[in-house]
Amino acid sequence: MACGSDDKASDSASSKNGVPAITAGAKFGEKPTLSKGKGEPPKELKTEVISEGDGAKLKNGDAIQVNYLGQSWDSDKPFDNSFDRKQPFDLTLGAGMVI
Repeated sequence: MACGSDDKASDSASSKNGVPAITAGAKFGEKPTLSKGKGEPPKELKTEVISEGDGAKLKNGDAIQVNYLGQSWDSDKPFDNSFDRKQPFDLTLGAGMVI
């Protein structure tokens, strides 16, 4: 996941580690936007923390709820997301419940 700012200039910029910039919603839990990737996509998973919580650290076996946004590298439009449905995704961390 990439991290950007609320500045409109960041909408098309890449973050420092080469992944598309993300603009978080104005409030926690609001749908973010993700810029279209440039060049070749990374061959390995890249991550960036957008908003770090202050609760207990998660561990394998914990039941969690997440909102997600799925978008192809060469597109600026999501193909799926939980934000529009207003329905977080329930899963058990580390149980292989996600592709």
